[in-house]
Order: sequence, then C-alpha cells, then structure tokens
Amino acid sequence: ELAQAARGLAASVEGVTEEALLEQYIDIFGHGVSKDCPQYEGEYNESHIFLKSQTLAGLGAFYSAFGVELNPELKDRLDHISVELEFMHFLAYKEAYASLHGHGDDKVHLCQEAQESFLKEHLATWIKSYIRRVGKKAEEGTSYASALRLLDAHMKAEFAVFAIRPAPSRQVIIPLEEEEPGED
Repeated sequence: ELAQAARGLAASVEGVTEEALLEQYIDIFGHGVSKDCPQYEGEYNESHIFLKSQTLAGLGAFYSAFGVELNPELKDRLDHISVELEFMHFLAYKEAYASLHGHGDDKVHLCQEAQESFLKEHLATWIKSYIRRVGKKAEEGTSYASALRLLDAHMKAEFAVFAIRPAPSRQVIIPLEEEEPGED
C-alpha cells in the first residue's frame, strides 16, 4: 500500500506547476488557519488556549530533549503537521544512524521509545481526523489527494510497527458537519 501510494504521488506531481500546487493548497487550506482541516495538532484536541499551550510545551520538550532547535526563520507553530512529521523522520534517522554505526542497543532503543512516545502523545491523537478532513477537501487526482494517500499509508504502517491505535476521528473537538459520530 505504501509503495503504491508513493508511485501514485510521483505520477500526480509529474508536470505539475508551482502555481497549480499553490492553487490546490489554497483550495484545501485557505489563506489562514483552516477551520475545516487545520494543520495544527492543538486545533484538534484542545478547546482551551491553556491546553494548546500545554501541547506546544510538550512538543518543545520533545524537540529539546533531542537537541532539535527550530530554525528561527520558521514562522509557524511547533504543532504544524510538517514539523511533527519531520521530527519523526529525525528520530527514525537517529535510530538508523545509531544502529549502523554501532552506538549500542541502548541508543537504538532510546530512539525507538521516543518515536513510540511521540506517536502516542501527539500524532495518534489527531492524524486520523486530519487525514479525513483533508480528504474531504482534496480533489481526487490532485497532488494533495495523492500525498494524503501516502501519508495515510505511512501512518498506518507506523502505528502497526509500534502497536498503537490512533484516536478515532470522532473524538476531535472541532465540529465538522460531514463527519458522522460513529465513524473512526
């Protein structure tokens, strides 16, 4: 499924212009924080500003614990989907590096535990809702629809590796008229 989704994404971006990608992006996410499919973890799980602050603090602690400093030119929040996914990539890369360079099982295990923890505490709490919501807005055949299929397949694989069950979409606080209460 993952390989098929990757091939689908590769085919969907072939010949696509930057202008077309920008147009697709605006159609899905708009110009500000989308109410239909926000790209921020804090918009899914916390209805109160203090809880959003706790999420951001927790993310900052994760990043800091691994020596990750955000680029000062980054003008986005720590809970943006791209930042969280890049951090997971960083942890997986660190695990592979430690393994390949003989840094010991303890360092490899530490990276695996961090990935599992980060998935449980962050991505598992909102990714299914994000995928469902973007899927409702991403027009079939577009690069974003293909990228979303790849993200969905990748996240399913990650959750399977760590035996994590992500939160069902219906547990999301932000209302979405099209979402049925019994869906997950």
